[in-house]
Amino acid sequence: MTALNEFEIRRRDCLISAKALHNLTIAHKALTQLIAEIPKREHLILSSFFHHAAIRYAKPFQNSALELGTARFPFKSIKDAPGFSVSVHEHLLEVRNTLIAHDDFDAVLPRLIHEGPEIGGHIIPLAVAIANVTILYPTDVESAKKLETHVEAAAKATMEKLVVDMAAYRQCVLAGC
Repeated sequence: MTALNEFEIRRRDCLISAKALHNLTIAHKALTQLIAEIPKREHLILSSFFHHAAIRYAKPFQNSALELGTARFPFKSIKDAPGFSVSVHEHLLEVRNTLIAHDDFDAVLPRLIHEGPEIGGHIIPLAVAIANVTILYPTDVESAKKLETHVEAAAKATMEKLVVDMAAYRQCVLAGC
């Protein structure tokens, strides 16, 4: 693949920032809705909002295929934004990568529970139960608000970056690059 010229770089930066803003805005809306739904304790609805938020939040920080190659939104452009938490960022990415998008046996192992007589140091299973823990959602408003505040800060910082990217793109076009 050939090196990108300045025009292509500026255009790509705008596309990446616009897509990141879209995903982060949707993640924020999902968390806002999750907070409103917590008192109702409808587990499937709460879990759906949280899963959707985690997936959409993580999208900008994964490699994406573009017509000009692969790219991801630059974390460094938002990490110092007021309200942004690096630990929350890492937690959301880990939750998405290990518990939501992929069934990671190292993160949450299912358990087999055997019942039966013990003979020679081994249980002869007459009954077996399977226990599996899955990720659901933040169970209290305070935890959910911490996530919401973080995602809102990420979205605001992304919007600021998009404005800068668009100005650079505009300047490039006007300069004939």
